[in-house]
Amino acid sequence: MRFHRIFNFREKTIFRTFLISALLIGITTALTIEFRRWMERREARHYIYTEPEKMFLTILTSVFVTFTSLTIIRFLFGYGTSMLASKKPRKSFW
Repeated sequence: MRFHRIFNFREKTIFRTFLISALLIGITTALTIEFRRWMERREARHYIYTEPEKMFLTILTSVFVTFTSLTIIRFLFGYGTSMLASKKPRKSFW
């Protein structure tokens, strides 16, 4: 069965790859920061996290959000299918 992406915006150029990667990094960073802030607010009300617990939970959240975002972007744009190096390198940057 062949994979069909939803939007026709593949990473054919370095600029497009940069845009999709920036989107992925932005989603990961925003959700990780919001999770850390949520832990800080929760800490004032209920449970006091130690610094190693905060670090571990933040890293775990970041990894989970990255994998989830990458999977969603893969289904939307087909991102990640051309990450292998080609035998004939491109002559132009764009």
